[in-house]
Amino acid sequence: MRTLTLEYLRGVCDALYYAQSELLGGEIEEEKDFDISAHLSGDNFEIRLKSCVGFIESVYENDTHKPLTTTQVLYINRDTKPAKVIKDDMVAKWGSVKAAKHKPVLVTINGVTHRCIVGDRMPWRKNIRNKAVIDLAPGAQAAFGLKPPFMVPASWVWA
Repeated sequence: MRTLTLEYLRGVCDALYYAQSELLGGEIEEEKDFDISAHLSGDNFEIRLKSCVGFIESVYENDTHKPLTTTQVLYINRDTKPAKVIKDDMVAKWGSVKAAKHKPVLVTINGVTHRCIVGDRMPWRKNIRNKAVIDLAPGAQAAFGLKPPFMVPASWVWA
């Protein structure tokens, strides 16, 4: 089974940094103070995204005339297993897709159950053609010993 490593997360951060113009819709200049990095935090990981939103406005609209930066921190457990859940189920339980994000679910495949985290959403049920009930990200796939491509009987419930 593969495990999430700090080196892997740092590679993801490097890729995001160098792809920032495609991700954010324009070139990010060095003076805008954009940085993304991965760190160990106890037994878990954290990814820090530091940025200055509205660089020009930020410099001129505060008393110091220095850019105002923000730092967002995403904490990731080493055993996080993300999964995608059908939109209908997210809205039915939590009222919206946004509210359901990062909620825990218990996924069972072949009699084995793992706790996973909702990381994204699948289409509305009426638009699913292959009858899938959940879409597992690589961490969850590895926990169940599955290698893509695969389609296996599965069930899940909100934890």
